[in-house]
Amino acid sequence: MYERGALDAAHDELELFRAYRASGSRKLRNQLVERHQALVGPVIRRYDRRGIPTDDLRQVALIAVLKAVERFDPDYGARPLKRVIQRELGDRLAMA
Repeated sequence: MYERGALDAAHDELELFRAYRASGSRKLRNQLVERHQALVGPVIRRYDRRGIPTDDLRQVALIAVLKAVERFDPDYGARPLKRVIQRELGDRLAMA
């Protein structure tokens, strides 16, 4: 099953999201965005061959992370943030 450390980390992550949702703190939001920047690489590789420069894709993906963090509700079924980022990125690329 899961290791105790992984469960604690997941619980801490949800608590951080709850604290952000309650306070709207920019500092907490930035912390969450920094923690989830690693999700950008695999997501932009999915869109890499569409003729959009990688730097532009990265910027759009980071904005998508920011918006996903702002929209994520840990008490609403806790949808994985990666899916929220993919959807946000897809929406943004569709607008381009």
